[in-house]
Amino acid sequence: MIYKRSVCTINIAGIECMAKKNLLRDFINGNDFDVIFLQEVVFTNFDVFYGFEFIVNNGSAARGTAVLIRSGIEYREILLSTCGRIISFMIDDTIFINVYPISGGQYVRERRDFFLNEIVPHFNKPNAHHIIIAGDFNCILDPADTRGATKNLCYELKRLIETMELGDVYNKFSRNFQNRQFTFHRGNGASRLDRIYISRHLLNKSTNFDVLPTCFSDHHAVSFRYEIESSGLAVRHGRGYWKINPMLLNLNEIEHRYNENCETLKQRLSYNVNFLKWWSQDFKKSTMNFYKNEIITFNRECSRRKEFFYGLLRELACKQNNGEVTEIDIGYVKRQLCDIERQKL
Repeated sequence: MIYKRSVCTINIAGIECMAKKNLLRDFINGNDFDVIFLQEVVFTNFDVFYGFEFIVNNGSAARGTAVLIRSGIEYREILLSTCGRIISFMIDDTIFINVYPISGGQYVRERRDFFLNEIVPHFNKPNAHHIIIAGDFNCILDPADTRGATKNLCYELKRLIETMELGDVYNKFSRNFQNRQFTFHRGNGASRLDRIYISRHLLNKSTNFDVLPTCFSDHHAVSFRYEIESSGLAVRHGRGYWKINPMLLNLNEIEHRYNENCETLKQRLSYNVNFLKWWSQDFKKSTMNFYKNEIITFNRECSRRKEFFYGLLRELACKQNNGEVTEIDIGYVKRQLCDIERQKL
């Protein structure tokens, strides 16, 4: 059978607090990504991303790279660069390479060495037939991929892409977009820094491509899906056990309703001779059901508010991509989304 695998790359600059980690986790789960490339990573604990295995490479860089791979997908041949800016591995017969070359106009020589020398060992893997390179490249190949005075072209990267016979997934699906899809905006300038290059064979099997605005980063995420055979698919696990969300214990209105519920339960005790039976089968079950219903109601309201603000974010990102000044409004929407997530902690 033919299935689809989804790959995404996101620069997560600024993600340090738990609220933004949770927003990233919800973004990944909501889009059903299988392999996620992360750049500008400053933390090493990925336990909140349950259902994924992770590889982290901070190396000598203050902000490194990481990869999340859905549990059940077998990967091998892991190679980490000493600088922390490259992670490579294999899934089936495909090499995956996460890249994050240094940024800045003063580091042209360093980026040249990055694509001429540092990345070369990551292509040397046995039984490899396809390649996927994704990340924040901090440079461009086409002057059309930037809006502003700075044209940070990298001919070494262009030569690498041509030598390895790779294609830019965006170019295949660019006709689906009304305007150029930039992934990073600063002031009046914008660039398509975040990209995905893949082998020609996989390019023919790719089924869609997206540029997705995020509320936890100043970069947009970039993703694509491609068709694969059924081998190596992830095993989907159950939801696990339930426990009370401590957040509910801090809400006065919920505490008041629970106290009323307890009074009703205490009255039932007078009709039940066996205290242990009342405790285990009546009190504990009723308490669990009470908090389950409360968290369902609370999460439904949070989801409604997040959906509203994400809709605004997509509209503002579209306007920003067309050259309109929307930074203040986008900043406000992102703060609202973070505040909603903090309420759940």
